[in-house]
Amino acid sequence: MILGYSKTVKKVSKKMHVVKGGSRFEIRSAGFNDGNFASLKITNDMALTKESSKRGMNIIALDGPAHKVIFQKTYDTNADKGASDEMVRDIKQAAVGSVIIATVRDEATQHLSQEAKNIFVKMGSKEIKNLGFQESWAFVGIITGGSRTVAAEKISKAKAGPVAFALSMGYTKVTKKVVKRASKVKGGSRFEVSSSGFSYTKQGTSVIKVNGEQVNTSDDQRGGRGLNVVALDGVTHKVLLKKSYDTAEK
Repeated sequence: MILGYSKTVKKVSKKMHVVKGGSRFEIRSAGFNDGNFASLKITNDMALTKESSKRGMNIIALDGPAHKVIFQKTYDTNADKGASDEMVRDIKQAAVGSVIIATVRDEATQHLSQEAKNIFVKMGSKEIKNLGFQESWAFVGIITGGSRTVAAEKISKAKAGPVAFALSMGYTKVTKKVVKRASKVKGGSRFEVSSSGFSYTKQGTSVIKVNGEQVNTSDDQRGGRGLNVVALDGVTHKVLLKKSYDTAEK
């Protein structure tokens, strides 16, 4: 048998510094018939005003550790057929741990794709699937890279009035999966394994060879009685352990 290398996956924790004092978010959303505006205040700064907000999805992405603005953009998912795809691409580029804030102004559903909705569902939204024509919706979520989080959000039917809520947030420690890259064993390795019981050779044999060299050793070259075990490094195929376990006697 020829075997190359074993690709492994491990989990690592991404360490973040706590935002000093945390941040307070105040979010408002109003559909076309409910005031037609959106706004966001981060602690003492207006990140989005009623005047600067635009029709569609107003998105503000913040760095997770420091709550600094990564990007701020409006996606006209009412009239622009390509707006949803653009929004999905931008959010996917944000790092794990980033805070995503969304607030609707006017109307945002006519070209809001299912893929775009799924982005918010993955961050914990339960209401994005219910968002209708000219309705109000405000959302705060965190990109976790897989695991679900509890998002903060509010939704309101058209002509039922705008929505608003406030929350304070420090930082969220998240875990993501990363792939540990390994170099292939040059040319791979050839394994030869043989086993025979007592009655076949009067003594029995157990031989394990890697690239022609026997790696399980004992007093002779037949291997030890019982289970002969060899453990190899997955990347280099170097021997980590070789041992015989006499499971017949012990």
